[in-house]
Amino acid sequence: MLGIHPHSVFDPEATEAMGDAFDRACGALGTAAKSSHVRESIANHIIEGASRGERDPQRLCALALSPMGMELLRQRRSAPQSAD
Repeated sequence: MLGIHPHSVFDPEATEAMGDAFDRACGALGTAAKSSHVRESIANHIIEGASRGERDPQRLCALALSPMGMELLRQRRSAPQSAD
């Protein structure tokens, strides 16, 4: 189970990004996305990414489709920020 707070609340920007990401991920998977298990997994990964502050639909979609997606997000969030 992902570390999702059961009472998470998202603003309209996040909700729109999450919906877009979900549609993109399901579209990318084609018929495989008809499985309720697959759709639930996609949704859970998108919620997890949004819970961590991600708002870009393309990145949320990539996180949902990538088995290493959440690890990549964690690494990016913990990496020192460059001053460029």
